[in-house]
Amino acid sequence: MAVLKINHTSNLVNNHSQRLISFGDESLKTHKENSAVQNGQNFRRLSDDELRFFSSLEPDRRFFNVSKNVMKTLLIAVPAIDIAVSALSRPGNLSSKIFGGIKSTAMWAGAFVAGTAVSGVKKSVNSRSEFFDNFDKKHAFAGTAIDFAAIYGAFALILNTANVLKNTLTSKFPTISAKIRSGVKEPVKNLLNKSLLNKKVVIPVENYLSKKPNIAKTNKLFASLLVPAIFSGVVLRYIHEAKRHDKACSDNYRFLKNVNELLPHDNKESGEI
Repeated sequence: MAVLKINHTSNLVNNHSQRLISFGDESLKTHKENSAVQNGQNFRRLSDDELRFFSSLEPDRRFFNVSKNVMKTLLIAVPAIDIAVSALSRPGNLSSKIFGGIKSTAMWAGAFVAGTAVSGVKKSVNSRSEFFDNFDKKHAFAGTAIDFAAIYGAFALILNTANVLKNTLTSKFPTISAKIRSGVKEPVKNLLNKSLLNKKVVIPVENYLSKKPNIAKTNKLFASLLVPAIFSGVVLRYIHEAKRHDKACSDNYRFLKNVNELLPHDNKESGEI
């Protein structure tokens, strides 16, 4: 579940960052076109679009940097931590921990594939349908719920397809499956379990934890809560920065608008020819 939430949130952060960049580019172009000096007048009253552009320059820059850091955390740090925790918290020998990490990696890969597919379909549908595009803009909460449901459905479909494919190959080609297990998985498993890391570190730690059930339970609880805690912290920071961004833009806009009222509209209004 945390995998799906993180993947969807990363899409929302990325889309919002792209809108900030797009708005900045368009506003800058408009400002350059409209701010040409006319008849020697150096000061004139700015349009509302120009005021909003200038008022959002610094807040947009800060929020864009925060969005990039959030993206890095969601797409790199959180999956890496989750994979490491899944591997280390799995009981057994080194091979069991490594294979647990591989399974977690495959889960993350499936989640990213599901999120990318849903995002691509959504963009394609919105670009072709004004109704769906307007619905997505006017009903953000409902759109988010639909996106989450679609990602969850796509992720479930990927997992189900993978399991069906695995079972089909195992039942249809039992000899090949047995050869893969005996020729690939078992040698790798034996190699890992005979390593010094497994003998000198993993096994002693596992033996110690088996004698300390309270520590084992604490570690299991910590492992289960670590990724959700990091995810929640990242989301809360993003929400806080989004509110801070909107407040800064609003404050800057009010200040610039008051200053703008002191300037003439154009040459005619200021009495110049």
